[in-house]
Amino acid sequence: GKRLRIGALDPKQDWRTLARFIEPERFKFWSMGNINFRPIRINPWKVPRGVWPQLWIDGIIDIYCRAYGLLERGKQMLADVVFELYEEAGVFEACNKGSWKEEVPELSRAVNFTAIYKRMFERKENLENPFHKGGRPGNDTRDAYARLLDRLSCFDREYSIERRLYGSSEGIGIDELIGDDDVTVLESKGLENTFKNFIFGAITSGFYKYALAHEGGYLAEDQYETVLVIEEANEVLTGNDAAGTGGGEQFGMSGQSEFEQLLDQAAGYGLFVFAITQKIADMPSSVIANSGLIFAGKLKRPEDINVVVRAIGREERIDDRDTV
Repeated sequence: GKRLRIGALDPKQDWRTLARFIEPERFKFWSMGNINFRPIRINPWKVPRGVWPQLWIDGIIDIYCRAYGLLERGKQMLADVVFELYEEAGVFEACNKGSWKEEVPELSRAVNFTAIYKRMFERKENLENPFHKGGRPGNDTRDAYARLLDRLSCFDREYSIERRLYGSSEGIGIDELIGDDDVTVLESKGLENTFKNFIFGAITSGFYKYALAHEGGYLAEDQYETVLVIEEANEVLTGNDAAGTGGGEQFGMSGQSEFEQLLDQAAGYGLFVFAITQKIADMPSSVIANSGLIFAGKLKRPEDINVVVRAIGREERIDDRDTV
């Protein structure tokens, strides 16, 4: 007897057309890459209410490093700085209190991308100091810091969209995007491609982790079953920047990404994900395996056709040649 809550992560300006069919008071529209038209400020490091801080922090670091091709070394170095900032903000001390669900989101607001960039820059400067107490670090350590700072450099520019919309403590937490039985369109046109993949990934993670932290998930009495539409899902779910990994081949990070677990388990919590892609063969095979329904059309690349035929038929070369 309830209406669905719907969220659309849209890089193309296609989903704004929903405004023609949805009651105005129910339709929410935000620009993620346009400062001049309904911009929204988000701080991805603000921990959603009810989510255990370490789970949230580890997830955001993993999504960022997968998006930017930073691999395990970069992941560890970023984690050292990020956890230090959360500790200084009093987040982990608050976890010992019974009121941590209320306190942690506000305390974690102090951690943001600009603060992370500045702390990372200070660390690199200390390493360059000839009187550094640990001795002069190796070239690999200095290169790793340089790669991290290169990815974070947009937060050193005061005019950048990333810093103005995602780099300050003024931004809302991702759980504050969820709302009631609203239809929310988040349009990323104007946002740099790799950062778009990261922020869409962080929002997807936030919707899932909020459901895990809420008793009964989105099936609870005070919640609404939720549909999340992800355009260009092959980029959001896998990351697309392999710079600094040695060139040539794509070297992925080890282990299962959170999105594979999400697509496998989210429906049990009332979260239904529509992953839309024009490059099906580029999606991880486990993502395709975890998709309960597959809608295919207008495919041109042979490798995409083969993936779909195998998903709906038996053998594309013999039994299902007509399908091809």
